[in-house]
Amino acid sequence: MSRHKRKHPKQSPDHKPGPKRTRKAGSPQSHKAVDRVTSLRFRSGALPILLLVLVTLIAYFNAWPDNLTLDDKVFAASERYSSLSLSDVAQFFTEDLWAAAGGHSGLYRPLLLLSIAMDAYLYGDWAAGYHLTNIFLHLLVSLLLFGFIRLLLLKSGGKSPASTYIAMLAAMIFAVHPIHAEVVNSIFNRSGLLVSVGVVGGLWWFLRTVESRPLRAWGGLGFIYLLILFCKESAIVLPALAVVMLWIFTPGNWRDLVRKSLPVFWLLIPLGIFLALRANALNAPGPAATEVAQESIQLAAASGSKVYFEWIRLLSASAAWFESLKLVLWPSPLMIYHGRADTNIWIALVVQLALLGLAIAGLRQKRYGLIAGLAFFYIAILPASRIIGENTVTPHVAERYIYLPSAGLAITLAFGLRWLAHRINLRAAIVVVLISLLILTPLTRARNAQWDNDVLLYEHDYRLGKRRGNILHFLVGAYLREKNYSGAVKICDKHAEKLQSIAKFSSRCGVAYGQVGRYDDAERALFLALSETREKPGIHQKLASMYLHLGRRSDAKEQFELSAATEQRPAFREFRKAFMLIKLYPSDRARMLEAKAHLEKALQIQPQYVQARQWLERLRELLGDG
Repeated sequence: MSRHKRKHPKQSPDHKPGPKRTRKAGSPQSHKAVDRVTSLRFRSGALPILLLVLVTLIAYFNAWPDNLTLDDKVFAASERYSSLSLSDVAQFFTEDLWAAAGGHSGLYRPLLLLSIAMDAYLYGDWAAGYHLTNIFLHLLVSLLLFGFIRLLLLKSGGKSPASTYIAMLAAMIFAVHPIHAEVVNSIFNRSGLLVSVGVVGGLWWFLRTVESRPLRAWGGLGFIYLLILFCKESAIVLPALAVVMLWIFTPGNWRDLVRKSLPVFWLLIPLGIFLALRANALNAPGPAATEVAQESIQLAAASGSKVYFEWIRLLSASAAWFESLKLVLWPSPLMIYHGRADTNIWIALVVQLALLGLAIAGLRQKRYGLIAGLAFFYIAILPASRIIGENTVTPHVAERYIYLPSAGLAITLAFGLRWLAHRINLRAAIVVVLISLLILTPLTRARNAQWDNDVLLYEHDYRLGKRRGNILHFLVGAYLREKNYSGAVKICDKHAEKLQSIAKFSSRCGVAYGQVGRYDDAERALFLALSETREKPGIHQKLASMYLHLGRRSDAKEQFELSAATEQRPAFREFRKAFMLIKLYPSDRARMLEAKAHLEKALQIQPQYVQARQWLERLRELLGDG
């Protein structure tokens, strides 16, 4: 016997072991033991959530200015919702998204409008509150993604503590990524946040319950599906994502998986409800519609391009997908308008096919991270790819399109971090993520600062050399809104050669020249802009306003009449007629009553036409007609 072994005294055969000493339930020692266990559970469960919340708030702490930018000025202006009744709110479900601006965009997002109306009720004119709602939604998406990724790691054989922290690390990268700054900072693009809450949260709920309670899982997913469809059309991909995640992360042979997937056809019910309401809102006149409203609907249908498919469009989409992947991996440059992808289509296609080959090879070896992440990315980005759509729209890159798809790449990142933790240790994965956070967080905060106002955003794109028509005319427009007329004129003079080819640029330069007294240049620029058919009504109105300012009343009247005559949208046409009467005859009560009738007709066509409603309220006050 080794000398290191302790010798025990021999016990007699009659010896019986005494009773074991146990701690009483109420003893101080037992309480301390319970407290230690509870503390450990809290730290293992709550600490990752607290860290994720903290990191997200640090990245977006400067993303709630008391200011509105871009389309938010149309959609988040509190006066738009100040006089709405419950029936007006219900109108959100029966009209085009841009109906309040008098337009017809073909977009249907009633729950987006409802969420902004709720913000208007809560915050009023405090624009920072609207931004805080967006930050909260982004934080919610990040937390849901953490839970979803953790579930995927556990389903693929991960250990609980390690999976929790790896999921937290991947969700942190998603939370602070600068590519998401547009969606978080733009109130109008809140629709992407709402859809992501439903998709990520819905898939998490679905995968947790589909094996034990399939009816409950599919039923809950169907309800979520209906809600997020009313937020944004891109939610249509949820059933496809559910089936793919089911096949990848649920055990069973292909027959079992087919059987488990069959209830996906029940999701055709919420989809059918959505499509029916959408068709009614976008194509059918409301109960108060007139012959003029019928004309508006027919015109919108006639002006819309035919929906079709071409293989070349798929190639263009693959280039846009490749650029989107690059932006997630290397978020530079960040811009409002990326335009078409600059990468060679064939290079983009070959690289992505190689990624697909690696994903399939990993799947055969039961490595699910790459196939799951890529499948999520490509399915989620399909609605923005313009593969099937109008013949005037080509696939292009935009940061707002990448928000939900990038959650798929966060899934791949999590599996990559798990591999790194297995090959080295968890600390190695933590170091990699910490370095990434130190790089990405300042970029996000800098991008948030640019979203403080339109001028900063457009100047940033302009400095990057993106001096195409969009940036030029938007930058001049931003200067005009800020009353920086010298800055607007400087851009117009520097790019005077573009006046003949870009109608919107010429139109805004005409206004800028007029503001600094260069009326000949203003007139020339506005007449050059008349080459664009869609811009003619507005340009005629700008010419009329300038002529009226110069005292050329007959010329102003002619241009006002041309503005109304060339306007093809009935609600706008009625508004332009009213505007002409108000400007030409401000002291003539009979003319003011005629203008009032035109505004009422415009609102009969477009009940949510904000500008017409505001002018009508002013006229009623002027006429003493409450």
